[in-house]
Amino acid sequence: MQAVITKLEHGYEAQFDRHLKHPVEKVWTAITDPDKLAKWLASAKADLREGGSLELTFDLTEGNAFACRITEYKPHAVLEFEWGPEERVRFELYPEDGGCQLVLKQLFEHKSGQTAKDLAGWHEHLEVLLAVLGGEPAAFSYGAWESWHEAYLKLL
Repeated sequence: MQAVITKLEHGYEAQFDRHLKHPVEKVWTAITDPDKLAKWLASAKADLREGGSLELTFDLTEGNAFACRITEYKPHAVLEFEWGPEERVRFELYPEDGGCQLVLKQLFEHKSGQTAKDLAGWHEHLEVLLAVLGGEPAAFSYGAWESWHEAYLKLL
């Protein structure tokens, strides 16, 4: 499902919603444990606490290393971090019958060509996460990313 873009008082919010057949604890580990993050998102080093750091290195492309400051951290519920000088990324987990809801938000000041790239990236990385959580082999697909990039360019 495509992200929903909402205009806020100061900027925009892109929200992805996924209903997963996995418990909160398993999904939380996948989004916070560096070994698990490497399987679906990026190589990571983490100091998991509010004010701590999350260093992400996207190995498939050069120059995509991010040092992110964690702005909110509530175990098994919320992980939010800076994504560049004017953006934030937020993961929220909510228990549901038979699993949990994962909400991923990217908050940004201005729409740009990079915004569509980021949203396509999050979209495809979430697909990889779903496969990894299900025990399936998975890899980031640039073909799928290109399709989502076109879709997000039109949406923005």
